[in-house]
Amino acid sequence: MSRAGAVTTIKTILEANSSPNFQVVLIGEPLSVPSGDRVCAAWFTGESAKTKTLNKIMVTQIWTIRCYWRVPASAKGREKLELEIWDACRAVQSGFYGDAQLGGNVTDLDISLAAVGWSDIGGNTFRTISFNLELQDLEAESIAP
Repeated sequence: MSRAGAVTTIKTILEANSSPNFQVVLIGEPLSVPSGDRVCAAWFTGESAKTKTLNKIMVTQIWTIRCYWRVPASAKGREKLELEIWDACRAVQSGFYGDAQLGGNVTDLDISLAAVGWSDIGGNTFRTISFNLELQDLEAESIAP
């Protein structure tokens, strides 16, 4: 298992998403959102669980996935945006469930409930969707006998 391989697979899944096609996919929490209408970012958030067996440490590691959309001025554009966000929620999560071991780099994954909201970054307001990837690694650390 490779953490670098897991990160590469996360980025590949997000770049391959077609509903919508993200114009930019970033690894790391953005300090600003690049120009463009559809941006998705993924970053390591920490650990949520750690269990010890006789010879292994099993860990659940959290990655935040957040997608950003610029908000259209027209009511019709905002209506279309809501459908696109809903479609993106299903498509992105389906992509991760379709490769739940991230190319053999984690044991399994779960996905938290998605939260849709608003985010102000650099004076710009974005519509967002975010959820956590909960990556299970049953052999994260070895314990010496």
